[in-house]
Amino acid sequence: MSNYSPSKVNKYKKLLVAQENYWDEELSVEFCIARRTRDILLGRSIANNLVQGKRSANGALVFDAQVENTVQEYFSTYIHNEATISDFWGIFIIPSEKFVAKYTKFDDLWWPKFAQVKQEKDKNYELKEGLNELLALFRDFRNVHFWENEKEWEWFFNQYLSYLANNLPEQVCRDGLGGFISVIVKMQTIVEASGWKIDYGLHDSPLKVWAGQSWRSSFFARIKARKFEKRVRKELDLNTIVNNSFGSPKKIISNFFAYLAAVSVMICVYLSLFFFIDIVISSLTFLVKGYWASTIQDTFKLLWNQTDIFEPETWRINTGLIGLDYLINEFISLQFSSIGRWKMFGVSAFFSIIFILIAFIFNFKIFESSLETSDKESIPWLLGALTSVALLAPLLIGVFLMGVISFIFKLFGIGGL
Repeated sequence: MSNYSPSKVNKYKKLLVAQENYWDEELSVEFCIARRTRDILLGRSIANNLVQGKRSANGALVFDAQVENTVQEYFSTYIHNEATISDFWGIFIIPSEKFVAKYTKFDDLWWPKFAQVKQEKDKNYELKEGLNELLALFRDFRNVHFWENEKEWEWFFNQYLSYLANNLPEQVCRDGLGGFISVIVKMQTIVEASGWKIDYGLHDSPLKVWAGQSWRSSFFARIKARKFEKRVRKELDLNTIVNNSFGSPKKIISNFFAYLAAVSVMICVYLSLFFFIDIVISSLTFLVKGYWASTIQDTFKLLWNQTDIFEPETWRINTGLIGLDYLINEFISLQFSSIGRWKMFGVSAFFSIIFILIAFIFNFKIFESSLETSDKESIPWLLGALTSVALLAPLLIGVFLMGVISFIFKLFGIGGL
């Protein structure tokens, strides 16, 4: 039997989404589950972005000193008090009673050892050995769910300790670690005793950790996590580092979905433009002629009578793939009628939403392609725009470049094509 109420867990999760700093002093089982899963979601996001930021910086030949300054600035943005110190201890150290039991065997707290060794450097061998024992303990209990690489963990953990020693009072740092031990470890123990299973596969799907939550709450939780990730990337200045790993499987999929989204979105944009043009010109025609008719449709009829190029059959493709030919030809033929164009718009809008939602759920960065032109234009989106132009060629070329001019000439008796 599970020792928690799923409905109460969802209630607390919604409260944490609506009120980021919500706190329940009683530490009920349901609140601990909701709070820990939320903290794990954000903690993995922080660790992952820190690691990726350093790797990207190393790949771009950025000096470690510059990375250290950026990381210290990041810590100064988010670490100010005992509570935030406790949260970051939970990112670096896995909260467990075993850690607490081993840590309490040390006579002195970590702060005086670290501060004195920092001041005396290598002069005091005994203090240095004591610090090494503490660091070895921390290393043994590093949060392997967030930090798979021990060297990366050690580098960022040392940066974290340096920030605390250089910028915050001793008592605040002591209370921060005390909060980790007395609150975060306690909440984790309550969660484990309740029977709730936490899925740490957050790198692949951050929403897994919010299992059992309503779709709406999960959606907004993901938005919050994505916004948090963007804040982290901005603080680390990751957006200025160009990642050239276009050949990675995830990047290939991201660019593929970016291309599909671009085709659908640009078709919607082009059709919206022509709907607007049709309404404006048809309204002017009504004022002159006294009757309402689709100007674009009349233009197509006019072009059909004058040339075979703009007949629907001319634009059909034949690749040898019968099913593919059927789908594309049926889709292209929709633009030759008024109702068809609205259907075309609806289909494109539907697939635009689907592609964007899939990219959002699986964290495909379809709007941030790594393969860019010198003008910072995404190549998948550029290719998608060109493909949409090819699909709408009869409408774009025929109506916009020839049809509208011809119809206006005919309307005012100047002569047509």
